[in-house]
Amino acid sequence: MPRPCRALPVAGVLAVLALAPRAGAEAVTDASRLAPVEVEPSARTDHPLAVRGEMNLLYDGVFGSTDGFAGATVAYSLDRHVSIEGTFGWGFGNLATTGANVILMGRYAIPFGRAGVHALTFALGPSTFFGGDYGTTWVARGEVAYELRTRAGFSLLVGAGPSLVLADSRVVHRDCGGWALFCASELQFKAGDVPLQLRAAAGWAF
Repeated sequence: MPRPCRALPVAGVLAVLALAPRAGAEAVTDASRLAPVEVEPSARTDHPLAVRGEMNLLYDGVFGSTDGFAGATVAYSLDRHVSIEGTFGWGFGNLATTGANVILMGRYAIPFGRAGVHALTFALGPSTFFGGDYGTTWVARGEVAYELRTRAGFSLLVGAGPSLVLADSRVVHRDCGGWALFCASELQFKAGDVPLQLRAAAGWAF
C-alpha cells in the first residue's frame, strides 16, 4: 500500500514564510554593499573651459633682465587631471620691455578636497616673447601651482617655476650714469639662463 502523505505542521509553514522576507532583505543589503559608490562629479569637468586674467613676472636676478606682463589665459580641461592652456600678454617693462608674450602649456592636476575643488598642478611648455627691446626670445617653462576651481565656476591659480632660456636675446644698452656699481649697462637673456617666473591669475570657468 502507498504510504500516506503527511502534512507539514502549520507552525513549520509559518516559520518558512516568516524567514523568506528576512532572507530577501539580507540579499538586497549584500547587493547594495557590492554596488559601486557614486563619485561626486569633478568641478574641473563640470566647468572645463576657464578664462583667467593674470599677472606674470620673469625674474632673472637683482641686476638681471627682469620683466613682467599682464595678460589672459584660456584653459580647457580634457578630464579631471589633464588640461591645456594658452596665454597671451604684453610686457609692462621694468628696465626694458619684452613686448608680446605667448605661453602654451600642458597641465596635470592632482585634485584634493570635495569634488576636486582644490588641486596641486604641474605644468610644462614653450614660451616666447617678441616685439620688445629684447627681440624674439624662446623659453622652456615649468611651473608648480595651486589651483582653485569652485562648483560655481570661480577659478584661481597661483604658481611659480623655473624657465630655461633657449637662445640669446638681443642686448639692451642703457645709460647708468653715475650708478655704474648698482646698474647693469647691458641687459640680455642668455641661452642657459634659468630665470624664475611667478604667476597669479583669477577668472571664471564655464
